[in-house]
Amino acid sequence: MVIAGPGDKNILWAVRVTKNLTDRIDARALIKELTRITGGGGGGRPDFATGGGKELEKIQEAMENVKRLIEDRICISD
Repeated sequence: MVIAGPGDKNILWAVRVTKNLTDRIDARALIKELTRITGGGGGGRPDFATGGGKELEKIQEAMENVKRLIEDRICISD
């Protein structure tokens, strides 16, 4: 699950991955990519991560990249 909460001046991100998928998808790695696109940062656990960004106009771009990030295995834990 990926949620973007746009505010007046920033974006709040939350990523949740079920524990049975954390060997394939790491919420921390996914939040890192989403916040990189939107000019911010974040962190958390393999199953839940949060972050923020400053570039509100890039929310759609970041959301469109979620599927690609998972399929390209970019969000796999190190």
